[in-house]
Amino acid sequence: MSTFLAATASALERARFLERPEQFQLGQVLSQGVELQRLLTDRAQPAPPEFQHSIADLTDVVQKVDSSVAGSESNSQDLELVLRDLQIKRDHLLRSFGGFPFKKSLRVLVKITTYKDGQLVDGYEVAFNPLRSALDRQPRFPVSSTTNNARRELPPGLYVMTLKRLAVEISRTVEIGEDGSDEQPIRVDL
Repeated sequence: MSTFLAATASALERARFLERPEQFQLGQVLSQGVELQRLLTDRAQPAPPEFQHSIADLTDVVQKVDSSVAGSESNSQDLELVLRDLQIKRDHLLRSFGGFPFKKSLRVLVKITTYKDGQLVDGYEVAFNPLRSALDRQPRFPVSSTTNNARRELPPGLYVMTLKRLAVEISRTVEIGEDGSDEQPIRVDL
């Protein structure tokens, strides 16, 4: 988390010096990052590797924005995704049962079911990618079983869920863990 905060603070400082339009968004990202760091510091146990990797992904996005052309539309979109992802992670900790963020596992068990015309439809392969890596062909978080037995633990955050069956591929953006619970059902109506 400290690497993320340092990269964001550096990008913000450079944006202010160069009077880049991303200043405001970088300030928001830094503020959310500091809040998340405070919540993580209150935890008795370190964040799991998957959660740490998701923070490293956010660091990469901030560094990409910092080294890119100022004011591009993609910079703004990328920073909005980073901000939303941080908010989901923060909210997951804040809304934890009993208000004890230090007890949270920072993993959410996601259960995926698919329906068509109100009936369960089995057999879709499921995978998740962080939203900022949505176009990666190799999914970061594949699910080992098909719907409607599909279950996977994910760190809280913003994802693209992809369902595949024969020639059909469906992608949806999903927010995982914002409500603070340890389980989240996802129902997909085909």
